[in-house]
Amino acid sequence: MAFTGGNDNSNNNKNVIASNKVLGVVNGKVITSNDVKKEIDRLPAQLKQTVDEKAALNQIIDRTLLEKETLKENINIQGEIDKLLLKNNLTIDQLTTNLENQGFTLEEFKTQLKILFFLNKTL
Repeated sequence: MAFTGGNDNSNNNKNVIASNKVLGVVNGKVITSNDVKKEIDRLPAQLKQTVDEKAALNQIIDRTLLEKETLKENINIQGEIDKLLLKNNLTIDQLTTNLENQGFTLEEFKTQLKILFFLNKTL
């Protein structure tokens, strides 16, 4: 079954994503059903039960739009990453490994930090 938006209450609002179908394009970035599945798979077990495909898709869309805004603002987070490494006595390789163990890349982590700094600055 293709992505249905999560409005169907059958199967606990969990719809099966059978193929890598394009669900939309935001700021030139293609969002596929596999992206939605990956977004859900990253969640802690207790949250997976409460998030459907529509919510995960909306999260991806929001993050993509916010990422574009951070590029406009030219937010630099390298100093914050350096502080994090120093505070936790980590190397960049150790941080990268820790992130990968949680299903994230260093670049995704940097993007999330930029979004947090952007939101703190604008809100």
